[in-house]
Amino acid sequence: MLKGTRAVEIRQLEPPIYLVSTLETASRAKNKVLKEGLVIHAYGSNKEEILGLAVGLVLRQDLKLLVFDLPGHGRNENLLTLANCLQSLKRAKSLLNKPTFFVGHSLGGYLGLMAGLPLGVLISAPGKAIFESSRQDLLRTLRAKRVHESTPYAGLNEILATKVKPVSNMLLLRAENELKSVVDSMANWESLGFETKKVSGSNHLDIVSSPLAAEVISLWLKENLS
Repeated sequence: MLKGTRAVEIRQLEPPIYLVSTLETASRAKNKVLKEGLVIHAYGSNKEEILGLAVGLVLRQDLKLLVFDLPGHGRNENLLTLANCLQSLKRAKSLLNKPTFFVGHSLGGYLGLMAGLPLGVLISAPGKAIFESSRQDLLRTLRAKRVHESTPYAGLNEILATKVKPVSNMLLLRAENELKSVVDSMANWESLGFETKKVSGSNHLDIVSSPLAAEVISLWLKENLS
């Protein structure tokens, strides 16, 4: 058990959405407002695969996090398109009172930059629609066969071709064994003065299940959430 851990409540608001939060007793609810944020999974993933990270963050501090399936993923039956993703972000934000940050893995981090929130944690976030890899490695790493798109990679390419701007405060997290395109894009963000940290012993896929990643993110949120 983590030192100072909290009781965690996981509610399913509807099939594609979980609300993960510190369990609020009557006394806590009167005295403290939980900080709210979005947790956004990667391309080819789903909300269950990033749920553990959300729980790990809530165990470490008082938070309320919305975890949801992106279009074309999990139980969200809409096609993966930019328009559908923007609608999902809008819907997710509307289910919280005052979201102020996001935590996004890979494509989720890129989409998080479109959410209009002032703080963001980008985990292994790509910066372009070209991934330097063999087709076999690409299928294994990005798992496009699990995504409902008009054609393979169509939604991914459309989203990553859209220009995004950094939010006012960002943490960049990358795996020790990372995709070259991610390393390059995060080096560009770092050159603009944003903080970058590397999670040892991790790769592009399993970084979100690393306790070290949860610890680093939690410490950063504690320092930056007012």
